[in-house]
Amino acid sequence: MSEASGPVSEGTLMPLHQGFVPVACALALGGLQTGLAAQSFYILVSGGIRRVRARAHILAVVVLLWASSTVFTVLYVHSWRLRLRNLGPKPNDIHAFLVAADLANIWIARLIYYISGAIVVWRAWVLWPYSRTIRRILVLCTAVTLASGLTDVIITTLVNLDVYPREEASKLNLGLLMSIPLLATNAISTFFIGLKVWYYRREVKAFISKCGGLAPTVENILLLLVESGLLYTVFWILYVLSDYDVFPDAIFQDTWQIVVIYVAAIHPMAIILAVTHHRSHEHAIKSGAELLSKSVHFVPQNTVGTVSDMRFHSIDSPAVHPESSPMHKETFTLV
Repeated sequence: MSEASGPVSEGTLMPLHQGFVPVACALALGGLQTGLAAQSFYILVSGGIRRVRARAHILAVVVLLWASSTVFTVLYVHSWRLRLRNLGPKPNDIHAFLVAADLANIWIARLIYYISGAIVVWRAWVLWPYSRTIRRILVLCTAVTLASGLTDVIITTLVNLDVYPREEASKLNLGLLMSIPLLATNAISTFFIGLKVWYYRREVKAFISKCGGLAPTVENILLLLVESGLLYTVFWILYVLSDYDVFPDAIFQDTWQIVVIYVAAIHPMAIILAVTHHRSHEHAIKSGAELLSKSVHFVPQNTVGTVSDMRFHSIDSPAVHPESSPMHKETFTLV
């Protein structure tokens, strides 16, 4: 004779109800990312990975982000399913698995955050090859972000393993320890990209326009990097605010924190596809900086470190003389 099951308390059902919406978002965004990853993979491979080494690096990043978010989705959804099935009359001991799955997802989420943040820093880095000041600021931001991130994830791991007291960890406000440096790094990197757009418009656009329609393409791509960086920064601002209970309910707050993980993973792929939209199929995976390098030389003066220390000259410009000026031709891949 089967054993009758009693009613499930509202306190038991509430966490499962709150988890339904984040799980649905995780599945939907995971599917979206898989589609974007497949398109990005095709674009990068069809352009010829062997010819441009940076494409191979970008492809590796795309694969890593997709694989990481896929593992995150599987663990997150499976953990929720186990909790749901464990409401029966004979619950299993799933505590050990849930702790392990939660810890794995904590590390995976941090990995996705820092890879996506590093890509934003990289775009700013390659756009300022001769500014030591800007590059030092980027290095400092990256170092602080990594240090605070490692501190956050290690303490969080110890707390989940009951090694570090939760009371002490709550005083550290670990959520902000991770999110504030990431937000600041993304904002600063986006500012430097925007500064390059302003400089481009002021001193470079007149020269690029001689190349037959390349100026709008380059400008559109640089503006796209700025706009995407600003949008990504807004997502992180809302993530920081989610730690202060500004959202209407716990379900929305938990859902937003899941959404940001997938936004961080999707962000680089979306840029690749958006840049492709501005190009013909033949030049789909060439970056705006590669186009710029065909018509412009970056000629440093005696000192470097600020915007005014650089001059842009067209190849066709008589002001450029290879025999008298140190010429440096830049070839970047920004996406």
